[in-house]
Amino acid sequence: MNRKQLSKLAIIIILSLLGILLLIKCQTKPIWEVNEKLFYEALEAKPELSGKRITVAELAEILPFEWDTVYYFQPYYSEKEAAKIIGIPDFPVQMSVNEGTNQVLFMDKGKVVCYVYGYPEHSGLYIALGPNVQSEAWYVKLELSKFAEGIVRLEKSESNIWNLTLFKPSNMLK
Repeated sequence: MNRKQLSKLAIIIILSLLGILLLIKCQTKPIWEVNEKLFYEALEAKPELSGKRITVAELAEILPFEWDTVYYFQPYYSEKEAAKIIGIPDFPVQMSVNEGTNQVLFMDKGKVVCYVYGYPEHSGLYIALGPNVQSEAWYVKLELSKFAEGIVRLEKSESNIWNLTLFKPSNMLK
């Protein structure tokens, strides 16, 4: 092979490798989507939890990913404001447009590790705030280090939807 043919071959090989890398990158799901699936699988693997109250720390042990903060956004909250609050302006937060829509972000060290979004009848999950957690604010931020003794009531409904209700620990009720 002469020099010109080798150059063409090298360019073809490089472009082929770049194409393969791009294809792999496009097929790789973001970690928050992978962990959303694992979130549901972890709950389904523990049917004995239905009707139980566990601590937030125990919930953290059940979930197969590390997290230190969870954000719960009320329905109709602005995507741009939510992205600003979590500190990731370009994160693709969706605006919930229905009273029953879940909008929950689990974060670890400033990165989104699980994003739970959707209607309970499609996702199989409904998250509620107990009366001592609810806020007039459009969002609630719970840090695991401060909320570990909070209570989560888990219940699986007849329609196969997991209901998670968060309650503050008694030492936070003031």
